[in-house]
Amino acid sequence: MAARYPDRCLADPIAAAHRDRLDVAGLSVPVTELLAAPVSRALRWAGAEEGDHAVLLVPSNWGATRTARVATAASSLGVSPRIVRSALVTAEALPSSSARWAVCVESCLTLTTVSLVERTRGGLNLVDRAVVHRWDPGLDSVRDDEVSRVLDAVAALRHGRREAGTGSTEVLARGHNAERVVDACDQVRLVSYVVPDLAPVEAALWLFSGA
Repeated sequence: MAARYPDRCLADPIAAAHRDRLDVAGLSVPVTELLAAPVSRALRWAGAEEGDHAVLLVPSNWGATRTARVATAASSLGVSPRIVRSALVTAEALPSSSARWAVCVESCLTLTTVSLVERTRGGLNLVDRAVVHRWDPGLDSVRDDEVSRVLDAVAALRHGRREAGTGSTEVLARGHNAERVVDACDQVRLVSYVVPDLAPVEAALWLFSGA
């Protein structure tokens, strides 16, 4: 289908979550309907049934509009969504993570989201975040100097909250360039770890099993 009619297919429906409607093959389609398709597929894989609660992980850099649209799409499928920012489960993805402050670095081919998370007795709080864009997604990230800019964002978030800058802090990196970010953190003596991509999902299952 995609090969024969590329104009009728969307490679990444989630990328249009900030839009209200989208033109597909000449038709104006509500984005919530487009989002319902990948959400429905995920729910089938998970064996969810109507009336079940579902934990949906959304990118930490998403605002209220995109988050609300994904929640609406899930609700239209008959489940009760619990929206969780990706940084929160990344902060709990490794059993060894215990510092009060976690800086979660989540990177893809086009941008990196750096989030400051505080662990408290009451739970996890997303305190602040920054986005580092790739100057050119087709350019080698070494030449792009992306990692150094990510470290600048890590330092800015820590210094923006005095307790995070002076207290126990760890950097948790996953996705594109995670190993290079950890290597750079080691050079500046920041405790850091590479987080496997599936670990945040596994953390969500036990953190929010009662959601």
